[in-house]
Amino acid sequence: GPTVKVSIYEGTSTAGAPLLELSAPVSSAAWSAVSAPLADGAYTLVAEQSDLAGGTASDSVAVEIDTIPPAPLAGATVISAYGYVKLHWSRPLSWESTDKVVITKRRLGSSTVTTVYQGAGTLFKDGRVRNGDTYMYTLTPRDAAGNDGDSLTKRARPTGFLAPRHSANLFDPPLVRWVDVPKSTYANIQLYRVTSSGLQKIWSVWPTADKLQLKSRWTYKGRVYRLRADRRYRVYGWPGFGAKSDRNYGEWFGWVDFTYR
Repeated sequence: GPTVKVSIYEGTSTAGAPLLELSAPVSSAAWSAVSAPLADGAYTLVAEQSDLAGGTASDSVAVEIDTIPPAPLAGATVISAYGYVKLHWSRPLSWESTDKVVITKRRLGSSTVTTVYQGAGTLFKDGRVRNGDTYMYTLTPRDAAGNDGDSLTKRARPTGFLAPRHSANLFDPPLVRWVDVPKSTYANIQLYRVTSSGLQKIWSVWPTADKLQLKSRWTYKGRVYRLRADRRYRVYGWPGFGAKSDRNYGEWFGWVDFTYR
């Protein structure tokens, strides 16, 4: 029956003897042949088919074999802010112009991984985040052949709160600060006690400034509350617009936890 002879030449020229020669039968106008492993580099493949009448036809294709992954990123920085996360990195000098970075994202507590960026740039801003949630971003170098270099992972927690630091241990009532959202006229700040059975709301106020000094003792709905040692507390917040009675709130700040010592 008809057969195909495949000659593999090193480089871009077909002059001289081929590096390898393969043959394969043609069945239903299709054929396949597998060579021994080839080293990285450029090759030219020439396929010549013959039929039972002695006729021949040939075609050639140039291929590049590349199994070497790109160099890893030297480092990356992450900025977590109100409503977004920004990642920045530098491209290694050894990279080709076609090398790129692939970024995947996973929310802490979830098993879902999504690809959020693929490109040759050095900056990515993710606005599809929820304030207060923690995200894991994995940055992987990838070349045109699909080889992946060593990846690195960055942790980010977007929030509108500037202080106190999330999960801080505090010996004094904290000064709570948040971002000044344009056109906002006040904020609703709520304080909860974190217990083994859930959250207990113990304060809610509507300051017009962008900060609030918590006290060790206060009254809420006719009941006196205190910050107690070795208890964990959580602060929530929302920016408000217009009159308080309008109940017009924007994207929440998220939350911060602290333990009072």
